[in-house]
Amino acid sequence: MGLQKVTYAGETMEIDLQRLPIHEGIALQRATGMGAVALGEGLKAGDFIAMAGFAWLILHFRMGKDITYSDICDGTFPVDFREFEIEAADEPDPHSAGAPSA
Repeated sequence: MGLQKVTYAGETMEIDLQRLPIHEGIALQRATGMGAVALGEGLKAGDFIAMAGFAWLILHFRMGKDITYSDICDGTFPVDFREFEIEAADEPDPHSAGAPSA
């Protein structure tokens, strides 16, 4: 999936499922049973467990909300995944870094 720009409730943040900090990856795997690759595939397929895991990563780890994965799954913290805007973020071209300008 690469770097994704995610907007939720007017806040925009970036996340790269292939480069999660280890504590986030472990928490995700413990909560959902999915690693980053499976989560990305699940999101593409419309898997609700993947959607809940992704929402939790954004809300808890990126936005700092004091919620658990279970809060999302049981409706304690209701999430409408349609409120998330997800798009590929512009990544800098690694080949252009330090290249001499013409």
